[in-house]
Amino acid sequence: MDKTPKQREKQTQILEAARELLAAKGPREVTAANLAKHLGWKTPGLYYYFDDLHSIFEAVLSQLIQENLAVSYRALEAASSGKQGLVDVFSCRIHHNFQHPKDFEFIWHHSSPKPLSPEFLKSNIYSPVQGFNDLLEARLAEDQNAGLINPRLELRALINVMDCLAQGICGTYLHVEKSQGKMRYPVDQLIVEGQKTLCAALGL
Repeated sequence: MDKTPKQREKQTQILEAARELLAAKGPREVTAANLAKHLGWKTPGLYYYFDDLHSIFEAVLSQLIQENLAVSYRALEAASSGKQGLVDVFSCRIHHNFQHPKDFEFIWHHSSPKPLSPEFLKSNIYSPVQGFNDLLEARLAEDQNAGLINPRLELRALINVMDCLAQGICGTYLHVEKSQGKMRYPVDQLIVEGQKTLCAALGL
């Protein structure tokens, strides 16, 4: 059954509260009790608007994925052709994650009460990400045909390398920071090395 405008408004309030808790305290503090307290509600009130805490987690995760992809789409739209285009998308993605570290942590290390369903993963993560990667691959193919990047490159593999580089740099940095350790190399240096890696792969 479709939600009424009032119910949708309440759902929005719950998700905003979840995002506020996430930003302030991290994913493990996004519990039903903390959400209800943050809203000034009793805990059972949450379940009038969502089936369970897992449904709230899924809705927040879906929002975060959409926001991350929006950043990537904007970066790709603004990017120049050739090597610099992919490097710009890579750098923009990393800087967004550093600006929103708890969002990044939630996406990769969320503590949902139940495993995410295959249907949710497909419709909210795999398919949207695949859509962006298809567009990026088409853009790189144009550059390849124009002689701007290495014609022998396997483009999908290159995109996967870019994703792994971005996630690895962000994940390592945030893990070390959270454990109050010390990075062997400054994070800016890691980003530059990642950019160099991409440029080397793209070069003729």
